[in-house]
Amino acid sequence: MKNRKPLSFIFQQTGRLSRAVIIMSDYPSLYTFSLDNARHCNEVELWRGSHRANVECARAIEETIEKDFNNYHLAENCAQSVIDKFGFDRVNYLLRLNLKHSQEDGRYSPDNKEWGNNFSVPSSNDRTEYRIKSHPAVLNGFIDQARRAWKALNLWDSSHCEDMSGVDLTGKLLVLRPECLKDEYKSPDYQLFYATSGFGCQPNARGRSVWGYFAKDDEHTTWWRSDFIGILKDELVPDWVKEKYEIKENAAEPDENCGMEMR
Repeated sequence: MKNRKPLSFIFQQTGRLSRAVIIMSDYPSLYTFSLDNARHCNEVELWRGSHRANVECARAIEETIEKDFNNYHLAENCAQSVIDKFGFDRVNYLLRLNLKHSQEDGRYSPDNKEWGNNFSVPSSNDRTEYRIKSHPAVLNGFIDQARRAWKALNLWDSSHCEDMSGVDLTGKLLVLRPECLKDEYKSPDYQLFYATSGFGCQPNARGRSVWGYFAKDDEHTTWWRSDFIGILKDELVPDWVKEKYEIKENAAEPDENCGMEMR
């Protein structure tokens, strides 16, 4: 059982969180935890709302493909139109889930099958209603479009980060997992977060909250330690971040626990 803070508390801390209490367009955000976890946290209605949206998104993908495929080509903005309505997280989730069940189907590209195979979901979230019934070869083209749209966001990933296992995160520049952010904040700038305090900064503490602020606009909030990919590598720290914190350090002497180390 994965213990989590009450979602209402998380919502109060930041307007950028893309968890189940946040509404994206007319649909609830993706709820990735199991139904058992939802029962334990008194969030069954959130799970059900996400489930209904998942079913609608799967049907929307089928309908959009049928509309935008002319027997030879898939319309260029086919996948983007569904992403705009349901969000990256839900669309990617359903596509990867479908690929996970299609590993032996040669009509999907090896690259797409690898993307889908490296994916796990609770059994209660692996529903037959989420299967997309479009022709696999055409669906493969839709997946290509969706992945290109995601890649165009130029987000930080694990290849840009130092491992944070066993590391005190206090004063570190961290990289948020993009699925923690609403689509309008899915950008490399908004992934950068300075950790200043919280039990979650300590690698062996029972608490998991990491307090700090977004490097982009200084909004102060809290995340879990598990919400971060890692510590941004020194050589990749953007100049605007270096300049910003040089100014801050000159303006006020940081104390021993809250210094902005760029390491």
